[in-house]
Amino acid sequence: LALAAQASEILVACATGDVVVLSTPDLQEKRRAFVAADLRDIVVQPEGYWLSLFRSAEILVLDAKLTVVGKRGLPSQLGKTSKGNFSASFAPSVAWRMRALPAGGALVVHQRALATQLPAAGAADSPGYGGACPQSSVVQSVASIVPPVAPAKPGKALVQLPLAIDGDVSPDGKWV
Repeated sequence: LALAAQASEILVACATGDVVVLSTPDLQEKRRAFVAADLRDIVVQPEGYWLSLFRSAEILVLDAKLTVVGKRGLPSQLGKTSKGNFSASFAPSVAWRMRALPAGGALVVHQRALATQLPAAGAADSPGYGGACPQSSVVQSVASIVPPVAPAKPGKALVQLPLAIDGDVSPDGKWV
């Protein structure tokens, strides 16, 4: 759900792929457009709208007519295990929540999954499947800031949060 206050509209992103535009205050459907399957959240941006895709953790950029005009990706993360002898690559895998930032851009709470093949169990460089160190897990909960124009930088893993699925931003943007 997103409120486009200047246009007096409420936009709804549906998992089926439709974006539905309702007028305020009567909530009558003004228009509907199929954009892509697996939509999650929609946020208002200066140039139009951003839609998050749940399973691919991508952001679609839409113009005011609900036409896809671009994509924004969440970054991958490279690192080493806590033992330091196993290089790990983590790729964005699930986008749980996207919230607009007051100055443009968005906060995206998502997961990164290990994209590197694990060493055999019992090997000296095997990272295992859990632990307090963010590099020792095969899945990481992450909060990434996606700026309005520049590429997103890898967010820090939310250590000790096994499954972060929600997040929000204060109206002044100082607190996430």
